[in-house]
Amino acid sequence: MSFLEIEYEWLHVDIIKGETHSDEFKKMNPNTRILVLVLNDGRTLTESNAIPNFLADGSELIPADISLYAYTHVAHEGSFDLGSHASIRKWVERIEQHSN
Repeated sequence: MSFLEIEYEWLHVDIIKGETHSDEFKKMNPNTRILVLVLNDGRTLTESNAIPNFLADGSELIPADISLYAYTHVAHEGSFDLGSHASIRKWVERIEQHSN
């Protein structure tokens, strides 16, 4: 969301401790799964495909740009070298230029 310059508050939910099964969390997502996006008007989006579609609406990006950028721009942190994948690097550069 910061990539799209959308203000947000990140709330950590510990799935190992079963926090997604709390009454408070079930009000946001009765399926007891993460992700949950709570909108300013109180509505929630709980499907991982719906959230990027909602966030991409009105931007020049497509949902895949948002979803994939979240993983690829930090691939090196997981020891994935994208240097030999010219088309992926070019795509990452295009997306990063969008944010400037």
